[in-house]
Amino acid sequence: MWTIIKKETLENILTLRFAICFAACVVVFGLTTYVLVQDYLLEWNRVEAAQFESEQELAEIEVYSFVRPEIYKEPSLLSVFGSGLGKNWGRRVWISHTRVPVFTTDETSGGSSADFLSFFYSFDFPGITQIFVSLLALLFSFDLISGEKQKATLKLVLSNPIQRTKLLIGKYIGALLVLALVIVASFLVAYSIYLTRAPVPLAPDTWISLALILLTTILYGAVFIAIGLLISALTQKVPSSLIVCLIVWVFLVLVLPSAIGFMSSELGFSEDAREFERSLSSLYEEYNERMAGLRYVALDRMLTINVSGSSEGQQIFRIMGRNAVEYYMDRLAETIDSQNEFAARRLGLESAYKAKRSAKTALTNNLLRFSPSSLYSNIVDALAGTDEASHEYFMGRARVYREEVMEYIRSNGGYSSQRWFTNDIEDSPYRDFVNIAEGATLEEMGAAAQQNPQVINQIMEWIRQVESDPQRKLNLSDMPRFENEPRSLPSALNTAMFDFFLMVMYLAVAIVISYIKFMNYDPR
Repeated sequence: MWTIIKKETLENILTLRFAICFAACVVVFGLTTYVLVQDYLLEWNRVEAAQFESEQELAEIEVYSFVRPEIYKEPSLLSVFGSGLGKNWGRRVWISHTRVPVFTTDETSGGSSADFLSFFYSFDFPGITQIFVSLLALLFSFDLISGEKQKATLKLVLSNPIQRTKLLIGKYIGALLVLALVIVASFLVAYSIYLTRAPVPLAPDTWISLALILLTTILYGAVFIAIGLLISALTQKVPSSLIVCLIVWVFLVLVLPSAIGFMSSELGFSEDAREFERSLSSLYEEYNERMAGLRYVALDRMLTINVSGSSEGQQIFRIMGRNAVEYYMDRLAETIDSQNEFAARRLGLESAYKAKRSAKTALTNNLLRFSPSSLYSNIVDALAGTDEASHEYFMGRARVYREEVMEYIRSNGGYSSQRWFTNDIEDSPYRDFVNIAEGATLEEMGAAAQQNPQVINQIMEWIRQVESDPQRKLNLSDMPRFENEPRSLPSALNTAMFDFFLMVMYLAVAIVISYIKFMNYDPR
């Protein structure tokens, strides 16, 4: 059998076909990796800049109601070798009093069918690998049996005391070794380009993942060599084998995934998204109406000067009279309860919508598993940290971090003090004016402003002073900070195990059927 393996390997390596395929793969994989590494570094730098900007914004926060840090999911170190699906999930999460993170704030899918379909047509490393490796595998195996018969050498070989089993296994292993040589060389070029530009040193688990991605690619190629071997055992002539192999390749690699992706548009993703948006809009209207009632202030006998607002309807009162402080303090507990209730109801809506969407996505993914290409993508995405499970791991950590931030605010009295809504301080230079103004009616204040127009200018000067007063900024240096932490390798392997098992089953079935057909193959 070793003689057969050596013969099959050398015959392939010494052909022009091998030289062209080898050079094409090395060039394509190298160029693809270079382009994707450039995109990866841009994304990495963008996230680093956003994290720095978020930290700068935290240093300027003045009241606890504005403590809403933004956290960012760093691109996985191996995202160059994973699919581009992670980009659609987004990277930014807004840690808010009124929202428990279920989706990122910059998710681009929104559940629409059009965007969902874009998941299947992205330019990425697994996509290039699927096409080239599967095509090369078929090119190296389509004539393993039919080619020998057409050259009239199969009958001569079988006339010698050699078992058909050994002949079949020898030819299969020989073709696999040739393909493995191309894959290893191409991946070494790709990995070298990546490692020279990696922004941080790789951890041991990352090196193991790189090795497993390479082994998975060889296994993927082994599946298509088995398919080529099967087709060669089913046909009698080389042209027939080649035509059938190309048809099977187009169907498994291109048509089947695209067709299932297109069919997913009929599952109602867009309708679910529109229903969710309507429900969320209704909830927002109800919440805003309730908060407006809590924020309403009868201006008579109260003084508030507000120069800042937020998208959540929160306000910073730069200057407040004593009556105004009492008014808002009386309603603070109800305000916090309203926000907590809104966050809980929004969580329910988003979780229900996500569960519905995930069920339909799971159905689509299960149908896609009929294609070895989809199995390969699933395994590589899990190892590269760009799969759905890795994204959900990040979102779970974001929800834990939100609880840590909320607990920090609670432990610092943020939910029970006037620092929730004002950064006013008692020893302000305008305190006497505030006390006098709050004791006057609106008519009296208007008359005083007419008699002394400089009052308005003085108030604006006070506002400029308080905006630059360092005493008015919260010291959040001891607030917990979010740390990106990739999912562990054992967890990734657990996710990929089912797809790995199915790929091995694909391989086993193709080899067994090839064996059965070859045992009855007529070499004449």
